[in-house]
Amino acid sequence: MKSLTSGPAMKSDLSDFVYPASLAVAKGECDRGIFVDGVGYSSALIANKINGIYAAVCQDPFCAKLARQHTDSNVFCLGAKIIGDMMAGEIVKTWLNTDPFM
Repeated sequence: MKSLTSGPAMKSDLSDFVYPASLAVAKGECDRGIFVDGVGYSSALIANKINGIYAAVCQDPFCAKLARQHTDSNVFCLGAKIIGDMMAGEIVKTWLNTDPFM
């Protein structure tokens, strides 16, 4: 596991973290990536510009399951401003534990 973070108090440009982490996934250095930003879509847009990345934004466990089952998403983007901590945990757990194309 690699963690690239700016911390809660620091402002940063998302691309400074999302792009290199997505490259690591695309190159096989990491199996999957999880990004948390305001609503998830900015990270997904940056990540999906890289060949071999299939980033999904999911706001509930059902969508997370489908993102893995139907598209084998290898990057997951979550919006901290719109998803509570408990729900975020369930969504991430579902995404991590769902086998692709099953």
